[in-house]
Amino acid sequence: MSTDISGASWQQEVESARRRAQTGHGYALGRAALAFLLVVLIAVVVFAFEISSGLDRDQLNMVLLALATFGLASIPLVLNQGLPRERRHIFITLLALLFIAAYALPPLIYYIPTTSPTDAPGFAHSYLERSDLITGQLTALFGLGILLVSYSLPIGRSLARLFPQPHIDWPLSTLLVVSIAMLGIGWAVLIPGALGLIPPDLGSGIIGAFTMGTIYANVALTLAWIRHRSFAALTLLLLNIMLGGLFGLVGGSKTQVLIRPFLTVLTYVLVRGTVPARWIALGTVLVALVYPASQMARDLRTTYPSFASAFADPVGMLTAIGAGSRSWEFSEWMETGIEATSHRFDALGGASVLLRDTPSRVEFQNGRTLGLFFVAWVPRILWPEKPNIMIGQWVTDVYGSGPHISSNTAPTHIGEYYINFGILGVVLGMFVIATVGRVAQESLMKQNPTAPAIVVMTVFLYHLILKFEGSVGGMYAGIGFAIIPIYFIHRIVRLTLPTVRNDDQEGSGDAPREPSPLARPNWQSSST
Repeated sequence: MSTDISGASWQQEVESARRRAQTGHGYALGRAALAFLLVVLIAVVVFAFEISSGLDRDQLNMVLLALATFGLASIPLVLNQGLPRERRHIFITLLALLFIAAYALPPLIYYIPTTSPTDAPGFAHSYLERSDLITGQLTALFGLGILLVSYSLPIGRSLARLFPQPHIDWPLSTLLVVSIAMLGIGWAVLIPGALGLIPPDLGSGIIGAFTMGTIYANVALTLAWIRHRSFAALTLLLLNIMLGGLFGLVGGSKTQVLIRPFLTVLTYVLVRGTVPARWIALGTVLVALVYPASQMARDLRTTYPSFASAFADPVGMLTAIGAGSRSWEFSEWMETGIEATSHRFDALGGASVLLRDTPSRVEFQNGRTLGLFFVAWVPRILWPEKPNIMIGQWVTDVYGSGPHISSNTAPTHIGEYYINFGILGVVLGMFVIATVGRVAQESLMKQNPTAPAIVVMTVFLYHLILKFEGSVGGMYAGIGFAIIPIYFIHRIVRLTLPTVRNDDQEGSGDAPREPSPLARPNWQSSST
């Protein structure tokens, strides 16, 4: 049975699609206007509240800089509301939210109300004056401006054209097979490694990236649920989240508890093209609930000195955590969790310490810490004395509490760029991350994204968000170590499992698409 569509009827379909697109565009502009008004309202309310609190000059300057950072970071959030879902730039949206959490909120929540001088989280005896924090705010605001300008330049779009557009997609059966394989390999490496059965030298670098299969599998499973409503995928997704949460709780690792649900949410955000505010609030509450529990698990290290001993007696470990939690009032639990969460996202304090002490007390590194990215690619089994590419302990020794304390203190991206090349380092660093992000956005997410493209983009954003305060070289190396196995998985899939070709240039991949007003069916162009 064939269906004949005349040129007139096709024009009617095109005109109908054009009207629906115009209606949707008007609705999007309305959302953008509403978002802009909301940003202005928040800024006015906060400013009025702070003014009424009787602030001194430095405190008032900190309020103005915090609101300026919030306003500048809100620009991509507002502009994205005026775009169709499939054209929204999730990379710059998430990075803008990170700047708000790391540089706009800490002054309002912590540094302005407290007395001066004060210590930055993780930097004992740093004695930051408000003038030091203002310098940090100015530098972060400048870096944010460079980031937004660099992202808007045509360089990233031009470079993206050098990469082939992904067009090979994974159907449901392939998504499930890949997910099961990643889960099997990941847990087969992760559990023996935690029990000390795998030598640390073999567990680093690219080999260690395979343990991330237990995390990256959640991306494929979430796609299978969103696109195909697969009950099997949903079941595996929930089981993996629960097992990972138990694994992290027993080991006292907040990351292991939270990272699997986080990857699930991040995948949803990429596919749907929106960041629901209620999810941000829910995520904050979840992190606040987990922090005290994981800290209790760490405090039990006298009884369970290693993960292997805790894993050997998980019931005893969980019983001890439960007994400890019953001694807390819920309000005290939440207050402790929220305070720890706010300190976890605070990058202003650390950046201000590094800016203040360089080069007055510590000389510029001239690219030494950034060059650790290249060191990361040498296997430790070939270079037993290879330095640690994560510079957290070095930051503790030189800028923080001192070498007598064992702690990985986050340098922050702004701080690490500055201690290498000063303000020029901040400019170059923000330019690079903006350009890399634009290339990823344009080459992976511009068209109807395939499952492998969404997996790669999710992994990229995961490492960016997780390491936003950490080592720059470690972040970029982590992205590379993660993408390499995904690339080989995709090559193996193309050789052994069913795939489908995705050449559609329109739509978001999760909803029926309208006929394009600029195209007609190919078979209509020929005359009979």
